[in-house]
Amino acid sequence: MAASRAIYPRARVRCRGETLAARAIREGAATVSNDVPKDESLILGKMHAQSGVRSLAVFRGCLGTNPIGVLALYTSKPDIL
Repeated sequence: MAASRAIYPRARVRCRGETLAARAIREGAATVSNDVPKDESLILGKMHAQSGVRSLAVFRGCLGTNPIGVLALYTSKPDIL
């Protein structure tokens, strides 16, 4: 575990905020928006909607038990997840 701290020194930083990415990291579960054009909680929602994104899901990535990032999946289909 000491090696992972050296490689990813910020992995233990507490993730605050209410973005889908922050919630996925903090809660350890996928976070989903099934109606991007109407989801006012999305910071980049308007840009995504203009690009044709209708649903998105964000998953936490871990090294061992340490969160190190997220993977976001986008689709042009509403209510997909």
